[in-house]
Amino acid sequence: MLTYEGNVDAGYGSWRMQADKIVIYEAENRIVAEGSVVFDQGEDQRITGARGEWNYRTKLGKFEDSTGFTNQTNDGEVIYFT
Repeated sequence: MLTYEGNVDAGYGSWRMQADKIVIYEAENRIVAEGSVVFDQGEDQRITGARGEWNYRTKLGKFEDSTGFTNQTNDGEVIYFT
């Protein structure tokens, strides 16, 4: 387990996660971010929230008090969600 605090900016491949605190659970391939979370994948997808969990192996996660947008739809339409 690795813990980082204070304006953390972590990246891997095409994704980037920023938060006040990030804990990486390497054995579980999981990241937990808390406080002013911003999660980007490329330039066309973003989720912001108070807290986020993301598994970088399965690429599945959940975010609390979140908003975001994506263009990953069948027709390329940008979808905003809150």
